[in-house]
Amino acid sequence: MAATRSVDLAPVPGFCVKSTASKEVSLAVAVAPGALTQPLRIPAGLKVFVNVGWDANVPGPTEETVDGIERAVSSNAAISPASAASWFVPLVISDPRPDTDKAGKPSVVLDAIFNSSLKSRALRSPELKTYLIELAFEQIEAQHGLLLSRQIGTPNIASKGKLWPRAALVPTAPGALVEELPPPTVPALEWATTAEGGVSIALSVPHLTRAAIPATTVDLEPRRLLFATPALPGSPAPAGYALDLDLDLPDPDLLARFPASGQQALALKHQRPFAVDAARAEWRVADRTFVLYA
Repeated sequence: MAATRSVDLAPVPGFCVKSTASKEVSLAVAVAPGALTQPLRIPAGLKVFVNVGWDANVPGPTEETVDGIERAVSSNAAISPASAASWFVPLVISDPRPDTDKAGKPSVVLDAIFNSSLKSRALRSPELKTYLIELAFEQIEAQHGLLLSRQIGTPNIASKGKLWPRAALVPTAPGALVEELPPPTVPALEWATTAEGGVSIALSVPHLTRAAIPATTVDLEPRRLLFATPALPGSPAPAGYALDLDLDLPDPDLLARFPASGQQALALKHQRPFAVDAARAEWRVADRTFVLYA
């Protein structure tokens, strides 16, 4: 496996392409920044917007690669498999997220992020721009199984909505793929009532290292608990742990957020609000468990 390092991306919008889904697909995706994964159904014919953006932290292709692409596409010659195999243009593809079009009808949006060095080249080279669009479509299809129509439109906007910041694993050696980090792991939860009439909530974080504990954040509201740890490269939870326990969510949404402990979350929903001012927490390091008393 190629060596990688984690980088934070804050992509700049470039241009937007509009397509449609060629067949239905159901995915588990994060539908908001920092959110946990939820089911998302994309029916055939749904409008799909692809934001092409730029970030200097995505590795760039070589000059030879860009020159070769422009020559091949501008000459309208068939691109040989050998030539295509020698071209390496890294990119990062986001999860699809729900949105609406100008008419208020449902649509989905994805981001395709390339190295910033390609921005000026794509602006002055229609051939390179066309190639980047096709490369983004191919990667979306490979990564999500979302087949896209090649009958496309180019809305007069830099992007459909904002491009999300995100973390990605970047290869330290050339020629390896850029990989967006998976979503955080949702810790399993258990709870019980306390003698004082409150509740104790135990979160299981088995792969959290002692060094990461000081960077863990906890936010408590009367009906909501947010918990997040930093990324843990090299562990079975490389993106860390994240929990958003919002007890005002409808029951189906709450179950979707906690596939392993949904019934625990539903039962907790019917308890009194958390005692925020009297709350306290403790780490049970030997058990790899975080416990909140509220």
